[in-house]
Amino acid sequence: MPVNGNGVAGEAASELLRELKQSNKFLPAYSSEALVKIGAECNELFAHCQPHIVAHSGRDAPPPPPSVAALIWYCIEAIWRNRRCALSYLSHRCGAVEAVYWSTAPATNARHSANLAETERQYLRDYIALIRDYQIAADVVLDDAIAPPKSVFVEVRTIIRPPTALTG
Repeated sequence: MPVNGNGVAGEAASELLRELKQSNKFLPAYSSEALVKIGAECNELFAHCQPHIVAHSGRDAPPPPPSVAALIWYCIEAIWRNRRCALSYLSHRCGAVEAVYWSTAPATNARHSANLAETERQYLRDYIALIRDYQIAADVVLDDAIAPPKSVFVEVRTIIRPPTALTG
């Protein structure tokens, strides 16, 4: 059974998310080694349970004994868990890459861009191009509204007289 030294599958995926959560940086350095480990473990798990799946699938195949059914279930669940952890990590990084674009300080952009992998830099360039194309097509400027308004008061005008509202 492909597991780490403690006898638990999915430790690399758990460690990847743990490091991401405990990082005090906005965007920690990209961990391609951990993602490669997760992929390799998924491949090992699948290779381990595939012969059992093939042997017990089909119309005339006998049902698997409980121990084999438990093994198949364990492997499939571990693969799905690893996949969810990797996708969560990548989704967090995509959101952070997009936040780098929307941050208002150029110094912040440069500092965070240093931790991007080359594929993430390409994603950021494509994201910027997509926003630029949308602004041209829709004839709208999205970049001007990044900074919050200076005043906290908002004036609301209506065509009809609204009922009195109590605020507290």
